Formats: sequence, C-alpha cells, structure tokens
Amino acid sequence: YLLLDSYHAPMKVWEDTFHFTDQLVSHGIPTPVDICVGKEWYRYPSSFFLHPDAELRFVRSGYTGQLPQPFSENGTTVRLPNFNDRNQEERSRYFPLKDCTLYVELTGHELDAEKKKEWESIFSYEFLDLMRTQKLWRSYYVPFFSPRYIRYSQY
Repeated sequence: YLLLDSYHAPMKVWEDTFHFTDQLVSHGIPTPVDICVGKEWYRYPSSFFLHPDAELRFVRSGYTGQLPQPFSENGTTVRLPNFNDRNQEERSRYFPLKDCTLYVELTGHELDAEKKKEWESIFSYEFLDLMRTQKLWRSYYVPFFSPRYIRYSQY
C-alpha cells in the first residue's frame, strides 16, 4: 500500500501530461510541445509516457552530470560526439525554461519561488517527502499510524 499511496505521483503526473498534451495539440498549439524537467529528470519513466507530438527537455537545476538524450536515427550503433564516459555535464542538453510549454517538478526543490511566479499548477499529486519523513515510515505502512507521520510534497 505504501508504494502505491506514497510514491505513485510521478507515474500519475506523466499519464496526465500525456492527456493534457493531447488536448493542447487538438486545440492547435504549435508542435512539438516542449515538456521540461529539472532536478526530477530521473523519475521520468520512459518515452512511452510522452505524447508523440511532445519533446522532453531538460532545464538547468543543480544536477551537473550527463543527462540522457534521444537515440539517433542509427540507434545505438553510432557513438555521438556529445557523450562522454566520465558523467561530465553536457551543456548542449539544456533548454531555456522560458521556452517550455509544460514543466514537471517536485515542489520543495530550488527555484520554487521563481517558478511559482511564472508557472501555474495544472495538476499535482502527493509524493512522500524523503527529507521530512523518518526512515521507518518511508519503508513500512502501519494502518492508523502511518498517516500521522508521513509528510508529503506535491509532484
């Protein structure tokens, strides 16, 4: 129950993002729809959750390692020039936040105040806040007790 209740938010958000993108495209918004992620990029499940008329983009948010990029037309047989084997930051992956159509992030991360001024929340779900919830309550669900001790952020 704990996994479904406390950790399902990213999957639900990406499902809703797919449907919302479909609505945007049907109303004539220019494609591709740029869906941006920041520090939470690693919770993006798979391109199967991305609408065919959307592109996943990365905004600079504190992570300084190498970010993923789409496969080339030749698949994995060609070594791309902007990859490295040292997990070093590749700045060409970053997309300007002001050019994003949608932005997916967990609240509580840096730049929240700035983003809240510029962005309107369309949908969000509770996601267990690891920093404010003790290990025991992050790991085990005890009926009647856990809800008192689990703290959530919005995803």
